[in-house]
Amino acid sequence: MDPEKQQRFKRGHEVGELAQHIFPGGTDVSKITSNSAEALLKTRELIEQNCAIIYEATFQYAGVLVMVDILCFEDQSVKAYEVKSSLKVSEAYVKDACLQYFVLKNSLPGFEDLFLVTIDGSYELGDELDLKKLFRKRSMKEKAEANLGYFETRVKEAEDLIAQNVTPNREIGPHCFKPYTCDFFGHCWQGKLSEQSVFSMPFVDKLKVFEWYNNGITNLSELNAGDFTKPWQHTILQCILNKTPFIDQEGIRDFMSRVKGKVLAMDMEIWNPAVPKLKGCKPFEQIPFLIGLYGEGLSLALFSEHIEDERQTLAKQFIEAVKDYDCIVVYDKTLEVSVLKDLMTRFPEMTGDLKTIQHKLLDMFDLISKNHFYHPDFKNNLSLKAVSAVLLPEFAYGEVQSGLEALSFYDEFRQENNPIHKELLKEHLNAYCLNDCRAVFELLSYFKSL
Repeated sequence: MDPEKQQRFKRGHEVGELAQHIFPGGTDVSKITSNSAEALLKTRELIEQNCAIIYEATFQYAGVLVMVDILCFEDQSVKAYEVKSSLKVSEAYVKDACLQYFVLKNSLPGFEDLFLVTIDGSYELGDELDLKKLFRKRSMKEKAEANLGYFETRVKEAEDLIAQNVTPNREIGPHCFKPYTCDFFGHCWQGKLSEQSVFSMPFVDKLKVFEWYNNGITNLSELNAGDFTKPWQHTILQCILNKTPFIDQEGIRDFMSRVKGKVLAMDMEIWNPAVPKLKGCKPFEQIPFLIGLYGEGLSLALFSEHIEDERQTLAKQFIEAVKDYDCIVVYDKTLEVSVLKDLMTRFPEMTGDLKTIQHKLLDMFDLISKNHFYHPDFKNNLSLKAVSAVLLPEFAYGEVQSGLEALSFYDEFRQENNPIHKELLKEHLNAYCLNDCRAVFELLSYFKSL
């Protein structure tokens, strides 16, 4: 799995296990067996034994298998809880919950309701974690009951499709990505993602690309200026076809004219746990734990372990470290600006100094996002890693390769008890953040040379 999926699953497991503590003392079917047939039998046994609470209770109806996060038997009625490590309720979550409701209603006598449980974004951690306030639940009964016929029909369609025992003749389309990328993507898209395919065209809406595809345009060479809504998109097409970069020297010159005085490159790493770990923090709050600074006469990593909330100390160190610099270059300043604004709100006495830092920020991403430069090897990826890999081929990262990996390393660092391994993790994190800074600094030299 890629790091993003790993983080998502890890977060989901943590939140799911926490939610079980709201209904303590249950039996977890998934820890007894991973075999679905055995899980069905074990769930039935637990119900016959009058087990009041079951985690990962497994049911099957009309060929549909579901595993319910939490199943509670309360006063002659049965209620189910589906837990999501999210602040919002998406359409996909609702359909998932309603499908589970459909199976449970047809499988379990006395079944009354299924609740979708999410994290309450307004919750603020006090001295102790209050699980009842951390989570909020929504009944799915009304929506599920209104759509029982829909699920009956859809399940029957699926059964009929499987009974045919042939691969469905289904053309690719936007449905391949809704609500998530389909598990059969690698099968259906074979041969459609070559470098010359229209699906490799960057910065064009998927619906527009499918419009081309459905009109018989499959190769980039078949496109012309009239196929694009914006002239610069056609310019990028020419770059790709001719395998030459686009260089707007005037735009680059204008950007470089703002690089004045003593220059520094900066990068931030943030920690945003779904379940708040620090007093006064909310779910998914962006907490800076590492600030890298690299430039003329400086290579510094400001690191916070956050045993308690150390943001004030980190902010003071940051202000002191950059006070003598005139220009602070970053790559995509969205995160940095967001963190600075939060620090101003949290520590109003530092607002003046933090605003000064904000005014010094110069975003190198503007050169690319505003179409002053494009290299065909960027393709559809304009991240700092992708851009530096193309323009700085000798540049190499170390043990940590991405921000998501850094987050995983930081979680491991906080849980590690071995001081030697803990220090090693910290060194890897500091090196990664400084590498990002160095990449920005060297890219600045590259664009200066243009």
